[in-house]
Amino acid sequence: YCEARERYSNNEREFVLYTIEGPCFHENFTPGSCGNVTYTYLSGILNGKLLVPVEVGIRGTYLANSMLVSENSIIIDGLEYAESDAKCCPSIPKRKVLNISELELTN
Repeated sequence: YCEARERYSNNEREFVLYTIEGPCFHENFTPGSCGNVTYTYLSGILNGKLLVPVEVGIRGTYLANSMLVSENSIIIDGLEYAESDAKCCPSIPKRKVLNISELELTN
């Protein structure tokens, strides 16, 4: 268990942005080729239903830094990696916008 990196909460909805670390298991990586990697997900509760976690970043492709929740969307600001960037240090600002109405909820 680890604490969420970012958390938003009001009476009807709660969203968390969290990072986990583990072995490569994403289709962009050859298993065993990259050691440990970090994955960042968005999850939460919307009107009493659990949000299916959404992958928003992977070390080596996108590093999510912050989350802002508006009425209809979740804005995630972060950095993408240039080809010359080290794995520690992405350098290209990138904003991802998720439409809240399009997020998948559990039954």
